[in-house]
Amino acid sequence: MARRAALLARELLHALHELDVALEVLLCRGRGAGVGVPRTAVPSAGPLYHLCSHQREHSIEVQLPLLARLAPHARVVGIALGSGDLDRCREFAAGLADVLRARQEKPLLAISTDLNHYASEAENRRLDAIALSALERLDPAEVYRTTLKHKISMCGLLPTLVVLDTLRRLDLLHTCQPVGYGTSADAGGDTNSVVGYAGMLFG
Repeated sequence: MARRAALLARELLHALHELDVALEVLLCRGRGAGVGVPRTAVPSAGPLYHLCSHQREHSIEVQLPLLARLAPHARVVGIALGSGDLDRCREFAAGLADVLRARQEKPLLAISTDLNHYASEAENRRLDAIALSALERLDPAEVYRTTLKHKISMCGLLPTLVVLDTLRRLDLLHTCQPVGYGTSADAGGDTNSVVGYAGMLFG
């Protein structure tokens, strides 16, 4: 198990390196002129850079054991987003769509996010229902406006917007299939302060 984990970690770093190189070319030599990111602002790719970038991120490491179990030969590229707004997410999605459009084999895009955090069970479910309803309408801008308007603390909002807009640009965003919903209270947690979770398939 330890050997497999080590191999998976090395493959992840290699895949992240490949993506960083592609995005560096995209941002600094292509679209970067419009985005306003000088070449010197993008660190050179390498293991130390990756470790620093993802040091405080946990959504990716939570997914890796599941992927190792369900798809042990999968190659994984993790992207962590720290801050931004709808316009920046659109810029990122445009670049990511360009990168994916150039690939013959299209990857599976997975969004890792919780829904609302730390409200009561009833209030959390109410806010989660609002967010899920917006997601089902397949409009990234509406998801963004809805979460801000209702103060829904969806921690993976930005990657959600990026992936939805990327799929839209690739003409791959037509349906949404909810596959599960629950809160931390379902696992025996405190009903006075819960976190919401959902599974959805977009295509």
